[in-house]
Amino acid sequence: MAGAVLRHLRGAVRFAAFWGAILLPLAYVPVLHETVAGQRVDLFLLLLALHVACILVGHERSHDGTPQIGSSGAD
Repeated sequence: MAGAVLRHLRGAVRFAAFWGAILLPLAYVPVLHETVAGQRVDLFLLLLALHVACILVGHERSHDGTPQIGSSGAD
C-alpha cells in the first residue's frame, strides 16, 4: 500500500516538474525586465534555480507512462 502511494506521489512530482520545466520560461521575460532595471536579480536567480531543478526532476517523464529510452526503469 505504502509503495503504491509513494510511486503515485513520485509520478505526480515528476509530472509537475516536467510541465514546470516547459512553462517556467514564460516567466523569464517579466523577471528579466525587472532584472535589467536592477531591481530583482535575486528573483531571476531563484527562477533559474527552480527551472534547473524542474528539468532535472522531470526529465524522464513520458506522456504514456513508459520509461524513456535509455532509462533503467528501476524508478
